[in-house]
Parts: sequence; C-alpha cells; structure tokens
Amino acid sequence: MITEKNYYVARADNGYVKILDTFDRVPLPESEILEAAKKDINLAAFLSFSPVYRFEIEQIKEYYEVRFIDLRYRSNGYYPFVAVVHLDSELNILNSYTGWIFSEAKLQKKLNIIL
Repeated sequence: MITEKNYYVARADNGYVKILDTFDRVPLPESEILEAAKKDINLAAFLSFSPVYRFEIEQIKEYYEVRFIDLRYRSNGYYPFVAVVHLDSELNILNSYTGWIFSEAKLQKKLNIIL
C-alpha cells in the first residue's frame, strides 16, 4: 500500500491485513553520486520496472555504494530484488548488479569487489 508519506508492505491472511514493514517515501535527492549511478545500465533497468523501492547511498572505504531495494518482493523478512552500483571517488562506475539476492555474501560475490 502506498500513501502520500509511506510505503507499507503487508500480507493478507484470512481476510485480515497485517502490516509487515513501513518505509518513509523519500524523494530521490539531487546528488552527483546518484546522477552518476543512474548512468549504469543495471540501475537504469531496475528503475524502469521497479516503481516501489527504497534506496541507500553509502560511502564504504574508497568507494560509494548506491543500493535500490524493490519493496514489492519480500521473502522471509528480506527484500531480495536489488540494484547496486559501486562508484570510485571520481564517480566512475566500478561494478554493478541487478537481480535476485538472498544473502549479502552472494551479492558481494556477484559484485566481485576487489578493493
């Protein structure tokens, strides 16, 4: 369910709706990091077909991580459909991935981080 201020992830069971998670609807900020990440084909694909998501922008050691999480899919308390882009300090794309991931370790293998 979507309201003006929130995304609600819910499950219907026997005529009852149970809210599982609530996320603030935060507009994408104006950011050089985000603009550079949006040039990545994996992230562009994600944004073209994932209308309900949350995002994170984080600096990790010598690189930035931009992560989008699709809120339409939830499995065992986890949101497995993601798009992740890593950028260096000059905002060059280092690597990226869009797809189904059920553990952080598997995501890191897909991204093949060598930093």
